[in-house]
Amino acid sequence: MAAKKPKGSRDIFIIAGLTTLTIFTWIGLDVYRSFRKSTIPKVIAEQLRILNPALDTETINGLEKRLVVSEKELESLPSRRLTLVEEETTSTKTASPSANLSLPETASPSGAL
Repeated sequence: MAAKKPKGSRDIFIIAGLTTLTIFTWIGLDVYRSFRKSTIPKVIAEQLRILNPALDTETINGLEKRLVVSEKELESLPSRRLTLVEEETTSTKTASPSANLSLPETASPSGAL
């Protein structure tokens, strides 16, 4: 006479099989998602884009022909003079021991002190 197996062992076998199937499905989908998803940020992907190997010779020739401006010519520009005067005035403002502030002379519109 054959021994009867308890009904509970069959249920445990079905649950174990379904759990194993679920685990393998989960792992498979996770591996698939890992292969499909890019780990490179969009900014870096844009920087890794292939560049055009042809050089723009017009721009390079324009750089060779550029105008060189001397320091004396730069100082004659009104905006440069104003910047220099502002730098001098901010660097010379100091407090005296009597707490009076000595201000330097201000520049006239012509740029002379």
